[in-house]
Amino acid sequence: MKGYLIFPGILSLLIVVALFYPNAIFIYLLLLLFLFRLGHTKCLKVISLTIFCGLVVLLVGYFKIYHVSTLLNGTETQLQVQVAPDGIKVNGNLLRLQGSYQTDKGKETLILFYTLANEEEQKAWQKQSDPLQLEVIGTLECPEGNRNRYQFNYQQYLKHQGIQWVMSIDQIKKQQVNQPNWWAFDVRLTKLRIQAIQTLEQKFNQRSFSYIVALVIGNGDFIEPEYKEIQQQLGIVPLFVISGLHIHFLCQFIEYFLLRIGVTKEKSQCLLLVGLLIYGQFVGFGVSVMRVVLIHFFTFLAALLKQRFASLDYFFLALIVSLLYQPQFILNIGFQLSYGVTAIFLLFGYLVQPLSSIKKNLFLSFLASLFSAPILAFHFFEIPLYSMLFNCLLLPFFEWVLIPLCFFLCLVGLCFSATSLVLTLVVQLSNGIFLFLDDLLMFFGKLPYLTFVTGRLSIFTISIYFCGFFGLLIYLYQPKKFYRSISSILVCCLFILVGSIQIKNYFMAGEVMMIDVGQGDAILIRLPNHQGDYLIDTGGQISYEKAAWQIRSNEQSLAKKTLIPYLKSEGITRLETVFITHAHLDHFGALEELSEEIQIDEVVFPKGSDKSSTFSTVLNKLDEKGLQLTPVLAETTYQKQSFSAEILFPFKVETGGNNDSLVLQTTFGTLSWLFVGDLEKEGEAELLKKYPQLKIDVLKIGHHGSKTSSSAAFIEQLQPTYGLISCGKKNRFDHPHKITLDQLLSSQVMIYRTDLQGAIYMKYMPNEHEPFQKILTND
Repeated sequence: MKGYLIFPGILSLLIVVALFYPNAIFIYLLLLLFLFRLGHTKCLKVISLTIFCGLVVLLVGYFKIYHVSTLLNGTETQLQVQVAPDGIKVNGNLLRLQGSYQTDKGKETLILFYTLANEEEQKAWQKQSDPLQLEVIGTLECPEGNRNRYQFNYQQYLKHQGIQWVMSIDQIKKQQVNQPNWWAFDVRLTKLRIQAIQTLEQKFNQRSFSYIVALVIGNGDFIEPEYKEIQQQLGIVPLFVISGLHIHFLCQFIEYFLLRIGVTKEKSQCLLLVGLLIYGQFVGFGVSVMRVVLIHFFTFLAALLKQRFASLDYFFLALIVSLLYQPQFILNIGFQLSYGVTAIFLLFGYLVQPLSSIKKNLFLSFLASLFSAPILAFHFFEIPLYSMLFNCLLLPFFEWVLIPLCFFLCLVGLCFSATSLVLTLVVQLSNGIFLFLDDLLMFFGKLPYLTFVTGRLSIFTISIYFCGFFGLLIYLYQPKKFYRSISSILVCCLFILVGSIQIKNYFMAGEVMMIDVGQGDAILIRLPNHQGDYLIDTGGQISYEKAAWQIRSNEQSLAKKTLIPYLKSEGITRLETVFITHAHLDHFGALEELSEEIQIDEVVFPKGSDKSSTFSTVLNKLDEKGLQLTPVLAETTYQKQSFSAEILFPFKVETGGNNDSLVLQTTFGTLSWLFVGDLEKEGEAELLKKYPQLKIDVLKIGHHGSKTSSSAAFIEQLQPTYGLISCGKKNRFDHPHKITLDQLLSSQVMIYRTDLQGAIYMKYMPNEHEPFQKILTND
């Protein structure tokens, strides 16, 4: 049965995918094709083993994914929870705990958040490495789903881990250390890992420390967000954090050392078996660590038992064990890239055997880039164009220089004191290497056209792509005419992928989307058949000064976290026009960062808004980039290609305040829309005086539903059918105000709110429109 574990492995993979995407019909077609190929083996042992493994994975996966129950009802305010050392995460002034609540009926995992009061409290939690028992008072909430289309779904992410609740802690009443039992080696190894990380952090600067922890312990959390983004754009993420190269290096080094000191091969393999399990628990058994540990474990175990299997057998056995242990691993990009790229190397590595070392690296990098492209596009909505080149250049450097160096530095850091001359010399010498690597990444990161924006790819499109990808490799592998005919058909799927992206962009309905940007406005307008994309306001955040200890390492601006990813998920790389209604940060704050990632042809704003110093600074920077800046006043028609809008306000040059907001009237489908920015009652009165016959169907409610806007006279005159309110969930301004809501309801206006319903959108064609839709359904 050598080499036949590929069949149970692939069936297990397809079953888990089908469990997570039960409506993806194409997956079931692939299952049928696979079963047909399985029957073609005509080997009863292989068929029996494959079906048995498939049934086990189906039962275990179904139970772990769909049979998630809770012991809580959501009304509890005081809980006793147990927290393991690796469940404690401190990020600035935010403490995140993953703990377990236990009763006679069982145990349930939940996530807890607590805002630290001062720096002393932060340092105390950072030093914590013991399991704890806490008594906490707070509020339980269901985790929230994605508030914008294609956004990260935190609720689903936690649900797949069996977590149903998050708690906001108001007070930690009691805290005591739980001493682990003598046999609790996992807890002791976890404590040892945390203490090792704390020691290394004290002895190395941030740059060296982040590389050491990433490449020795496999934890990339300490890498600065700026460098993570560059690695993603260059396409070297799979090599840097999830490759598992450090474990290969460690195994080779230990085995060489043991053999050199006279330990027999059999004993060294026994020691490595035990050592791998200890090391896996020590570093936390992440996705890539588990893969490499399991593959090496099964390899050494087979050698001890004097059994011989193909490399693919060890790989697929590790895959099956991982899926049984945590089926939700399959949703993790680390799992997808780690197992996927490794499988490609094992399946088709023989093709490069006759090639030189340079050609071999180029070809393998090419295969890895082709395989990872749709996965990266699915998660990040873009693919790196230079990944093959950078992987080829950096892989030897990582394997032969950086990984051995990091192991050496880790050993020195743990063995020598911070004042040791040896440590001081080693740190100074190594800093140059890390600095060189960072400078190199920064240089590459400034190259033009690093990525190609694809938008969010469907599961069907990705499946088609992989059919074409493997068809191409089969064509290279199988000289027989039959296989080449099949592979030729599959290669056509690659062209279908490219075609589907183009069809998605050029043959589509128009759409108006009120993006959920929290307490601000951002409205995306997509004209039918890719005739243009326009944005009214960008949203933005008002930043408040914080002490250094309060700043969170992974904090992102609204543009980086929400607006730009959403636009890229829609495949948008260019905006014809951005309208800024007025010079307040919650309406233009993301404009500058947006212009760095998305091409903007023109920015339209009310005359006089540039009197605001903050807005003027942004405009000057945009002007330096060559953007067209167009100040406007009322009683003009804005016309650009197929987009047309009447500018109704302001009538005169002002300073960019709420009552100077740009007011636009236009039509989408059969509905007349009015966008009023933050116009308040005084401005509304001026507008009605000028346009006493104005009637509309859809009103973007002014000033986020504040009581200073949407007067009774204004609503009665316009007679809108729909009212859209953009405001932040539980915002400190109490928007929308009850007075405004009552006024809208009394006028029989159908209200849609981003704070309750997430993003709101409507699809339309020139003479028709669909009903409004919302992202969140639990309003």
